[in-house]
Amino acid sequence: MQDRLQTLQMGVGLSDILSSDGESVYMRSQRFDLEGNRINIGPHSGDAPTQGAVQSGEGRHLFSPTGFLDGDWFHRSYWVYGKSFAGGHNGYYQAGKFTPSGRILVCDGENVYGFGRKPQYYKWTTTIEHQLFSAGKEFSAGIDEGSVPDKGARRGGSQKNSGVGSGILFPVVKTLDPTGKPVAVEAWVKAEKPSGVIVARGGPANGFALVLQRGRPAFSWRSKEKLYRVSSNTGIVGRWVHLAGVLTPEKKLQLFINGELVGEKENVPFIDAEPIQGMGIGQDDMSPVGEYQSPFYFTGTIDEVRLHHGPYSPAQIKESLSNPGKILKTDNLVLACTFNKGKFADFSDHKHKGKPGDIAPVEGKFEQALYFNGKGPKAGSRGKAGGVAHKWNEDIPVLARSMVLAKDTIFLAGPPDNIDEEDTFRRIIARDHTVNAELNAQDEALEGKQGGVLLAIDKNTGQQLSSITLSELPTWDGMAAANGKLYITTEKGNVICLE
Repeated sequence: MQDRLQTLQMGVGLSDILSSDGESVYMRSQRFDLEGNRINIGPHSGDAPTQGAVQSGEGRHLFSPTGFLDGDWFHRSYWVYGKSFAGGHNGYYQAGKFTPSGRILVCDGENVYGFGRKPQYYKWTTTIEHQLFSAGKEFSAGIDEGSVPDKGARRGGSQKNSGVGSGILFPVVKTLDPTGKPVAVEAWVKAEKPSGVIVARGGPANGFALVLQRGRPAFSWRSKEKLYRVSSNTGIVGRWVHLAGVLTPEKKLQLFINGELVGEKENVPFIDAEPIQGMGIGQDDMSPVGEYQSPFYFTGTIDEVRLHHGPYSPAQIKESLSNPGKILKTDNLVLACTFNKGKFADFSDHKHKGKPGDIAPVEGKFEQALYFNGKGPKAGSRGKAGGVAHKWNEDIPVLARSMVLAKDTIFLAGPPDNIDEEDTFRRIIARDHTVNAELNAQDEALEGKQGGVLLAIDKNTGQQLSSITLSELPTWDGMAAANGKLYITTEKGNVICLE
């Protein structure tokens, strides 16, 4: 027995309440056999999306990456019925795209019942809406450990969101690192809708994005989390235009339309560190570089995309403009996509390989281009739209803090959910100050000033059976059912018994 205890203690990992399925013992995502030996020691991959996708096969179990006793209820914390979890800004939401996950879960022999994000919010996002759902216990859209090609790979792996949607994603590789360099990105575009990303690399710390907002082009730049932006007042929807965003060696941020300078900002620093997100055409895959909400899909046609790391003069822009379809190779050219014959290949010397989503070849400015339909992944695909098949899901007016399953009934309790986050966010951006009263009321609800709500839900259909008001908020995971009674511990230190 002493030897077993020593073996368990030697394993590096965060402690937690242990669980077992009779064949293995689990401590968070770590798995031990009954002799105390660790099995398939994580992490499985240095690439966060791949790490979050390792959910299939033997060893699926209920765990919390932050620990079962973590009652902070922070928006990144949630429970997982699976095998793996990825941390960091581009990893914490990945598991929920592949296996049943949520803020809190309960299980029976066949199903998982959870209160968690709606599938479209398993990404880096400001707004988050939740739902109650049921999913099969054995379901996983993910992969097993044996399917991970390189457990140590950090560089050169794709941004492994299988549901790319309408766009092309390029991986994080050294040859696309813009750190400390002048940068120029150019493309021919014919937009059908007034908003969307043309080309983007990076996120809210470091990166750049050539975008269309309200029908007008803009070039956004991030360094050390500070945003710099130049834009045009000229609308371009419905016609072919050549766009170029440039950061010069003199640290001037510039935007060109059809070879003419339309916006300039001085004293803009070079990118401080390599962006940890890859490059996208037609979308900004994970978190936004500029003031828009990812993935910010582009709708329309894109042709002749070029990326340069180094000086790129106005004369060179005009030369590119007057020679569509001709790759003008220079020492600074790091990416060149013509999209001819429907191919998305890079014809620069680096031959970068992108991952395409729902795109189609069409007539371009020169020969062929690619059409981007502005849509996310198709229903049921893995990726942003979520790959977890629900047996049912329901919107509920409660932010669940406690859940328990008693025979065929799910009991859940928490503060009332009074606001629509998407609508609230739009009103904040529009400087609609009438929203402040609603936000204050929701804050009071989260603090327990409005009491709590207890719901009874049919586990087979998701239909609400009854609802009562509680005078106090329940503690995190502070509910139990036994002998026909429900016991709830409250944040004020009381215990409520309901029969």
